[in-house]
Amino acid sequence: MASRAIVAGAAGGIGAAIVRGFLERGLEVYGLDTSDDVLRMPGVDGRLADVLKIAEIGAALAAAPACEFAHHVVGVVGRMLPEEHAGILQRPILESSKIFADSVALNLEAQFNLIRAVLPLLRAAEGNRSITFISSVNGLAPFGGIAYSAAKAGLAGLMFGLLATDECAGVRINVVAPGTVDTPLTRLEASEAGDARRFERAASQTIVGRVGYPEDIARVVVALATDFTHVTGETIRVDGGQTIARH
Repeated sequence: MASRAIVAGAAGGIGAAIVRGFLERGLEVYGLDTSDDVLRMPGVDGRLADVLKIAEIGAALAAAPACEFAHHVVGVVGRMLPEEHAGILQRPILESSKIFADSVALNLEAQFNLIRAVLPLLRAAEGNRSITFISSVNGLAPFGGIAYSAAKAGLAGLMFGLLATDECAGVRINVVAPGTVDTPLTRLEASEAGDARRFERAASQTIVGRVGYPEDIARVVVALATDFTHVTGETIRVDGGQTIARH
């Protein structure tokens, strides 16, 4: 019986790299995304679903042939809202409560919705099972973005909360926190912020002298799921030393 993975956010830069990593390891992969690109990913049973809407996740998986269990779930969910890039949250936080709530919903609540939907599939599987949340070093160090940072930091709390439940017994849960990664989304974010030197500046803040690539994140995620079978409850920075060099 082949191991199965569900990747939410499968069509994005990091998500697609994770999908490729799982396929190379021989796993069956179900991909969820709001982009039609997920329907055209080679080797993937792609489904359209908005993880902000738990009913869409459940319907997408219910319609997938033979998706009765899953061993690994990865949530590549969320982004910094354009309004936050524009500096709105530099004002007092009470003036930006809607943006704060929207960011928490997109970056934290959506991950909770994903787990609510897929947990029965994890419980139906046996052996090595895992959940991996993709967070950000914004939740670990002062890179700015109040709402985004708070939401991403909340994933560690979600991890610990889930690990304490009987429902997640036997399921390993970890958080991966990338630094700056060169993806179509981060290039869009840099454009929205009018930050033409974002990647150059970020590279200069790392130990290794470059920003991350999606494959850097994917290798860690795939290893956590398939190789590091005794690791749980950890937040792993994958930032090339960006947070170390910053201080």
